[in-house]
Amino acid sequence: MINGKKGVAVVDMDDVLTYTTDLWFKYIYDKKEILEKYIDFNKIPSAYSYEIDPHFPLRRPCYNFAEWLLKKDLSPEDELIGRRFIMEAYLEQPDFYKDVKINEKIVETLTGLIKFKRMEVTGICVVTKTFSEFEEAKSDCIKKMFSTVIDKTSIRFVEILEKKSDAIKDIDCVAVIYEDELSNVYDYILNSSNAENSIIMIPLTGYNCNFDKRYEKLAKSKGIYLKYLR
Repeated sequence: MINGKKGVAVVDMDDVLTYTTDLWFKYIYDKKEILEKYIDFNKIPSAYSYEIDPHFPLRRPCYNFAEWLLKKDLSPEDELIGRRFIMEAYLEQPDFYKDVKINEKIVETLTGLIKFKRMEVTGICVVTKTFSEFEEAKSDCIKKMFSTVIDKTSIRFVEILEKKSDAIKDIDCVAVIYEDELSNVYDYILNSSNAENSIIMIPLTGYNCNFDKRYEKLAKSKGIYLKYLR
């Protein structure tokens, strides 16, 4: 039983179950000659290599790729082009979720909780924000990851501006949440009464290490235990 509570494990996909931004960044870096007009490559170590240090993008100081990578002195037109190129590096990769690396540690932990009935986790609910173009590919990736416990696994796609707390309102009890983006963590703390007395696991990154003390206090008042995964 997690934190004294039986229930469902709610899990994010991108940069939790999969190392999404690692591969996304690789596609951007591989087009360095084309993008150097728009991207500030001085923020990237000269010896950067996806093969040697694939998780470098997870150490970025802010969540949004454009805010992190775009040059600051761009004209409005060039900023728009740069943002488009950054998104295309993700959206125009048809095999993205076939090539992306899986976080085997988290997947094995969740699978074990179900298979061996540990901590009384009753199911896995993957809640992921996505573009419609990727729904099928993400579904196939998730089904492959959790193939041995697929009967206990559900998938919920959330639109980019939709709150994740709205997507899990009908779940009676949430025992544990895995989430990397702080805005989503704060949303769960503030709006998900079914996640009270649960535990929120946060894979540590450069963009989520400065946790807002107000939400830390609110989480404590609701019996929510916050844990960074290193």
